[in-house]
Amino acid sequence: MTTQSDALYAALCARAPQTTRELTRGLARLGQRLLLSSDVERLLDADPRIRRDGGRPTRWRALPIGQAPPLSGPPTPKKSPPAVLPRRKESVARTLQVLDESLLAARISPVAAFWGQPVSAAPVPVTAEPVLASDVPVVRRKPLPPGSTPRYVGPRLRPWQGDVLDGWLAHKRRGIVQSVAATGRTGVGVLAAWDGVSRGEKVLVLVPSVDLQEQWLRTLELQLPGLSFGRRSEPSGDGSGDTFDDCDVLVSLASAATDELLPEGTHGLLIADEVHRFGSSALAPTLAGRFRARLGLSVSLEGADEALLPYFDAVFDGCDLRRGRADAEIARYRVGLLPVELLPDERTGYRGLSLQIDQRAARLVATHGCHPETFLDDVARLQAAWSDRPDAAADASAYLRAVSARRLVAAGSLAKLEAVPRLAPTLGRHARSLLFTHSAIDAEVAATVLQDNGVDAERFPHGRPADARLATIRDLRSGEVRALTAHRPLSAGADLPPVTAVALLAGTRTGRQLVERADPALRPNPSDTIVTILVVYARGTVEDPGQGQLTDLIDAATEVRTFGIDAEEATIAAWSVGL
Repeated sequence: MTTQSDALYAALCARAPQTTRELTRGLARLGQRLLLSSDVERLLDADPRIRRDGGRPTRWRALPIGQAPPLSGPPTPKKSPPAVLPRRKESVARTLQVLDESLLAARISPVAAFWGQPVSAAPVPVTAEPVLASDVPVVRRKPLPPGSTPRYVGPRLRPWQGDVLDGWLAHKRRGIVQSVAATGRTGVGVLAAWDGVSRGEKVLVLVPSVDLQEQWLRTLELQLPGLSFGRRSEPSGDGSGDTFDDCDVLVSLASAATDELLPEGTHGLLIADEVHRFGSSALAPTLAGRFRARLGLSVSLEGADEALLPYFDAVFDGCDLRRGRADAEIARYRVGLLPVELLPDERTGYRGLSLQIDQRAARLVATHGCHPETFLDDVARLQAAWSDRPDAAADASAYLRAVSARRLVAAGSLAKLEAVPRLAPTLGRHARSLLFTHSAIDAEVAATVLQDNGVDAERFPHGRPADARLATIRDLRSGEVRALTAHRPLSAGADLPPVTAVALLAGTRTGRQLVERADPALRPNPSDTIVTILVVYARGTVEDPGQGQLTDLIDAATEVRTFGIDAEEATIAAWSVGL
């Protein structure tokens, strides 16, 4: 059985040099299990038969078989004259020479290495590689003593930030702040933490992911120098033991927080970032009751998030798309609407589910007392009443299942994947772009289709170790990858380079889903470039823009264009760059 390493070696014997991306595509065409480029690069590095050429992008070659000269002993090095101490006037030139030589990497001759003698081959230039901020190791120093007085050196307060902070302070320092500007949300949290520490409080920052935890720690260290802070991760994670005995501000994963964190009788402030991802279960009463001051941060709240309101008391509208565009909090963007038709069997299934939904909705109104004005709220209430009204709860659950199934038919339509080749020229004209699909399998297929159409693409490794995610982001930053595909939003803590195009095949059901996926492109850019958002939707379904779910996105756009069902690839690509 041919291994993947053997397949790579055979491919390089047949044609060399090749890039990692080219070899990944070759494996996919040969029917090998789909791999990420980072996986292929690890296989190449580990294979002694393969060498990299040191260029950019990296290209690989196979060592020839049976062509190495016989080993008869290492060459005899020439005797060098004794070293002469340079004169003082030559010291500057000598220093420059040494510095210049330090930019070259000395290679040990394979023959000398075999015989164990230090004979060096000619040095080769070392190509500098881009370094991500997240690649720089975080200094693991002990927190400063609690009670240290921090000073704020962050960016100036934006008008909307001042408005929500004033409202939060006036409302007993409780509430949830909604904003589409991710950096601005974090800024509100930093200022609230500064206020809390100045009042002598302990501050707990709850985050849902490790990436976001690292981002918070970096931001706090930069904007509040002198702050005493610590981290709390999973039990097996690094630094999971910090408590408020060690620091004034503790950045913790929500899953690692316990009710004993805040000592009895101590005043505290709780800041929950991406609070919509926690739900009521993460904020247990034993933990929640001890923190009198509370701040939640979110893109926006939706129906299911109402369980958080009794705890936070209020919601403050900080920066929606319209205000973000007016205040230059988000980049200028154009929206392209690209319709597709459901396949015949998908259309049949969609119509059957629509009929079920209408019938069940009529039964809920006629039999169980749901009102048209408050229909969805009434259905949610009935679904939770299994002990009191089991028949009504069963009908409500059946209705919601049918609604979810119909939505999945549209979101996962094969017609959207068939549209990916039409998007390839558009994504190829942008240095960095993202494409979002309904499922991880669809994201893998979309990456392969883009590669086959000439766009260096890779699926973002959700669920993989941090090293794999960082390697993928590094490839996007360096240009080795031009497009990433994914089935869910990239973490707000990911250190992504500027993105100028986002294609949405799914994830447009709610405004929050849409903004979370488009966020890398919506971030302000220094050149004020107009970025492109392409929405691929199933025509005549709940995804149709006529249903109203894209209203906020369209209203704040610099330009909106609806393409025909048979729009030319070149037309879409030219429009995406303003031509």
